[in-house]
Amino acid sequence: MASMFEIYQQHADKYNELVDAEDHQGNLTRCLLELTDWTGKSVLEAGVGTGRVTTIYAKRPARIVCLDQSGHMIDSARTRLAHYAEKLTFHQADNTHLPTLGFKCDIFVEGWSWGHSIVGSGDPVETTTETLLDGVRRNTTHNAEVIIIETLGTNVHQPEAPHRQLQEFYNVLEDRYNLRKLVVSTDYAFENPSRAANVLGFFFGEEMKEEIIGSGITVVPEFTGVWYGRMPET
Repeated sequence: MASMFEIYQQHADKYNELVDAEDHQGNLTRCLLELTDWTGKSVLEAGVGTGRVTTIYAKRPARIVCLDQSGHMIDSARTRLAHYAEKLTFHQADNTHLPTLGFKCDIFVEGWSWGHSIVGSGDPVETTTETLLDGVRRNTTHNAEVIIIETLGTNVHQPEAPHRQLQEFYNVLEDRYNLRKLVVSTDYAFENPSRAANVLGFFFGEEMKEEIIGSGITVVPEFTGVWYGRMPET
């Protein structure tokens, strides 16, 4: 099992194998397109990775600023999103140290990225959350729309935060910042159990790999949380 740092620095190809199999029913796509009108807006996306979330909405906004701490992932995103190159700007930046742009964006979105910052920070969850949001505030309009996409478990049958700090993070988003939550089924679909086990095992470890082999499934259940609302005040 590769570490997340190794994956983001060296394995964009493996990451694409994972996300290309995710949400085979298009539930997250429908959710994001129904949550807000992206048309003509300026969008700030943090933790863009290889552009998996960006592809959902990319044809609608006038401008998209894509941020990620990994130049390796950004290179892959440039390729995936080449059709939209004229409206895209890329910056290499950590979630907790976002650059200050020369303009304000109307929408902020992140997918499966802030959770890593929360767990890896070493600071109290509420402190790290405020740091993350402060970087967004500097770069968005007053009352901008915020969409935060994070995990509620992979290869599970009920939605639940897979880490204590993540549950605390989700509670802070809801209780302190008044963001609303949607639970979305984003199951993975593969051509055979072996493929499912190998792809998911690379990211989530041998135990999950063995579980998938033992069950013989080709559709692996996953739940994703979407927290959304207006940009919280300090």
